[in-house]
Amino acid sequence: MKEGNFKEALWSARADLTQYTIWHKSHTEPAVKAGMPKKGSLFEIDIRALADLVETLAYCYREAGKSTEFPAVLERLRANIQDISWQRKIIYLHALQALGPTWNEDAGRRELKKLGSIADEDDIETIQLYLDLFNDTLPLSDKIVLVSRVIAESNKLSDLLHYTALKAVLYLLVGDRTGAEAELSEAIDKGRSAHATGTLSPYEIARFAHAIELLGMIRDDAAILDEALVIYQVIAADPAYIASGRASFLRSIGGISTGGSLIGTKQRRLTKRRYP
Repeated sequence: MKEGNFKEALWSARADLTQYTIWHKSHTEPAVKAGMPKKGSLFEIDIRALADLVETLAYCYREAGKSTEFPAVLERLRANIQDISWQRKIIYLHALQALGPTWNEDAGRRELKKLGSIADEDDIETIQLYLDLFNDTLPLSDKIVLVSRVIAESNKLSDLLHYTALKAVLYLLVGDRTGAEAELSEAIDKGRSAHATGTLSPYEIARFAHAIELLGMIRDDAAILDEALVIYQVIAADPAYIASGRASFLRSIGGISTGGSLIGTKQRRLTKRRYP
């Protein structure tokens, strides 16, 4: 893939996927039949691992100019794991394929609707995509429930910062500034500890800066806004971010510098995960 030889990478990705499926059927399936619980076990690891391999496969298909073949590939992959959670993961992967590089939300929504209710959905990535695509039509109470589940179950700092900020915005919509501030403060404390180590990814740093900016606006606290401003000034010049990401940082710099409120646009930006 690094060399741009995507046809050869495609064969390699297929081989990895086949090998992992053999391992699953040889080891995990018999263990489940013998009584191993699915929750919190190798079974869940297999689903995540296979899904990651399929996403790599999808990338290879796209870069090799074979994207039109991939939906049929996904249908064949349904048989790799005999469980409803894998079938639902295939729907999620169909939705990603439908979105494509241009982020065709109508096509993605058509695929994701095949899940039906997600009240009992336990796949965090599926919930995140559902929130992205159906944000404008979900009742506020449903949004808060789904966002809270992502916060509670994801082990990624970027998710904690992003979805805590989104939850804070939802609280602001109903006038609960105290709740919004409390949610953000705890997440930002964790972000500061991690940021001090210098190990945050560019995406995590962007999320950290947005969360600080939002807290500064809620408190009308110049010192907190200045903290966000310093981070924005650094990352706005960082080539690790695409142009639209750097543009969003420059907008935030302008808003902080002029004292303008960005809470309205912040709410819209926080429902998307694609800009850095």
